[in-house]
Amino acid sequence: MDIISLPSEKEGADEGGIVMNLNTQQIRQLALLRVAVGFLGEQSTPRRWTSSFCSNNGKAFLAPVFPRTYIHAQYQGVVSAAALIHDDRIGVGNVFHLFRLPEDLEQALQAIAKDEINAPLADIMKDVESAMRFLRNYADGIKKTSQGPVKVGRLSALRDTTAWKDVAAFYLNAYEHQRETFPFFSDRT
Repeated sequence: MDIISLPSEKEGADEGGIVMNLNTQQIRQLALLRVAVGFLGEQSTPRRWTSSFCSNNGKAFLAPVFPRTYIHAQYQGVVSAAALIHDDRIGVGNVFHLFRLPEDLEQALQAIAKDEINAPLADIMKDVESAMRFLRNYADGIKKTSQGPVKVGRLSALRDTTAWKDVAAFYLNAYEHQRETFPFFSDRT
């Protein structure tokens, strides 16, 4: 399995001096988490963001313009729409969330989403139950509850797969109970 090195701020080490890496499969899962949460944000009642990139209408609009890459266009569109709402609710500046990550992680996600995962992205965007099933599987039984912005961890936790399971659990609970949640990572107190 390929390893994509994603060093934290201190020369590739976290606070304990351990080099943090995410492998290709973990990056792939993070891209799928983005589309699941993004899709549900467009489909939920009330809608979390007003875009419709993942809907049948979005597909019908994008497919003629981007015939070979419309799934990637859907991914890009919903990520951008969700990022705007998250930035508005959480703020910007040394704060990261599922839809706005450090540049090295964004580049790794772009490479994976553009070239490797069209079929799994399409499967998640098929219907609400498919996206919810993905969230349940990703959360792996973890239960988290919050409403509004919630700090998941410090910036060093961005490279921790357990922290991303927590993020999935927060979103899962929010969609199951018609709440809004905005998990984020920051070194701010």
